[in-house]
Amino acid sequence: MSLSNDFQTQGQPRYHDSAKARTIQQLRQEAADLRQKQRDYRALQDQMLALEQAFSRLNEEKRLMEEEYTERVDSNIRLIQTLRAEIDEQVMVHDERRHQNCDLQVELDRQKNTI
Repeated sequence: MSLSNDFQTQGQPRYHDSAKARTIQQLRQEAADLRQKQRDYRALQDQMLALEQAFSRLNEEKRLMEEEYTERVDSNIRLIQTLRAEIDEQVMVHDERRHQNCDLQVELDRQKNTI
């Protein structure tokens, strides 16, 4: 028999067996920890992907809202310019009519005086 077999028969290899068992248990625990970390990593990866997708969607919505807002502002600016032009035109028409009325009033007064 070999030396290790002799130790086994005398009860000495129990230390060797228990060290081996502890090592095996540690390795099993490390493997379980690694599997759990891998599951956690995948869950975080999925969560990050979902957040990135939500961020992209919100960014697109924001871009569309800003575009719509800009279009409305531009439309309002054009409307204001049109209304100002109409006001200016009406002011000119008013001024012309006022001058005409003044001229007609002067003519009327002249004719009254001649009668």
